[in-house]
Amino acid sequence: MAGIAGTAGMSLFTSLVFQAANRPYRVVKILGNMLQFRNPTFILQKVPTKFYQLAIVVHYTIGIVFAIGYHYFVHANGNATLSASIIYGAIIGVIAIVGWWLFFKIHPGPPEVHRPLYLATIGLGHIILASVMFLFLTII
Repeated sequence: MAGIAGTAGMSLFTSLVFQAANRPYRVVKILGNMLQFRNPTFILQKVPTKFYQLAIVVHYTIGIVFAIGYHYFVHANGNATLSASIIYGAIIGVIAIVGWWLFFKIHPGPPEVHRPLYLATIGLGHIILASVMFLFLTII
């Protein structure tokens, strides 16, 4: 549940940042388009339902995997603290940035996004993910 809550919080954060930056980026929509491995991929293109659903499953599954990692990380470092959560979020943020960067590199038609903004937002979003997991686990 913490992984789902954290992923939802991260998704809200990224949506708000991209909206404030006046960019039409929606992480799940971009992922759904990219999972088709077509050339070219357009970020505003409608995503077929099965690929949109697949993107949601992939997105939240990764969040759950990060939550499992969070569990081991905080137990290895004692109790969960906000500062440990922020450190963990930064670590997984770097992993996410590298993962997206690689996906853009290997994709036959990656979307035209402003990559520095997109990747930085993804990275910061993972700090939000870990912070929401911390709040979720300390409240419940």
